[in-house]
Amino acid sequence: MGVVGMEVAGAVCEAASTKNVLPTLSYGAEIWAPQLILQGRTACERVQLEYLRGLLGVRDSTPALTVLAETGQLPLPAYWTLQVARFVSNLQAMGGERVARLAMLDSVALAADTDTGLPLARQPWAAQVSRVLAAAGAPCDLTADEGVAIPELAEALLERHVASYTHASVKVQRYIEDVWGGSISAEAYTPASFLCDVPERRHRVRLAQWRTGSHWMAEETGRWQRLDRTQRPCPHCQAPLEDVRHAVCDCPLYAGLREEYAELFHSPGHAWPSLAAFLG
Repeated sequence: MGVVGMEVAGAVCEAASTKNVLPTLSYGAEIWAPQLILQGRTACERVQLEYLRGLLGVRDSTPALTVLAETGQLPLPAYWTLQVARFVSNLQAMGGERVARLAMLDSVALAADTDTGLPLARQPWAAQVSRVLAAAGAPCDLTADEGVAIPELAEALLERHVASYTHASVKVQRYIEDVWGGSISAEAYTPASFLCDVPERRHRVRLAQWRTGSHWMAEETGRWQRLDRTQRPCPHCQAPLEDVRHAVCDCPLYAGLREEYAELFHSPGHAWPSLAAFLG
């Protein structure tokens, strides 16, 4: 691969998520997916996460929230919700005699005569859509001519997703602290820059593994053995905990690398970088 090709390889892989994978998983989702959006994780969402883990080169056990944050992606149901909202808005903007608009109005009428206690999958399409949009904070009268405000809905879905990190698992919280500096904001929720900036995949994979905690240091292997964090020492220097911070900043095994690449760790007049800044 030429130099230019190597430089864009990461960007091409990341772009594939939105240009190929998402459209494939979402084809026709405005028709068949409303009943699935409010369920637990679907097979399609598992495929999305499997692809993103493969893109990063991390283990299958890497938390979904971590994988989504690294790639700047939303959960698949959020994309489906936006797709449904756009479809409804397009139908509402049609003339009253268009077949598609009339079909939607027929579904609305059918929903009005259907027992709302039925499982969502057995309710008419209009009932499913109304439930989905209401759950997303964008209730909509499907018989009206004015559709959902798509930009506002997209912003609300992003804000809701970002807010979910507040109550995430301890491992995800540690990732947020080490990589994001302690908090995630909607404004900063974009794909990690190394996916485009680091030319070689093997380097991107190693960096992703360190950033996400999907490595082979004692911090992670000790967790598999259910050892307390105080019992996961570094095998090289017997420091109390072998984690990324220790490897980057302290472990004597890597002292030569810190000296060889001193500009990455400090520069005249500047303090030692935070782990978040170093990994970013």
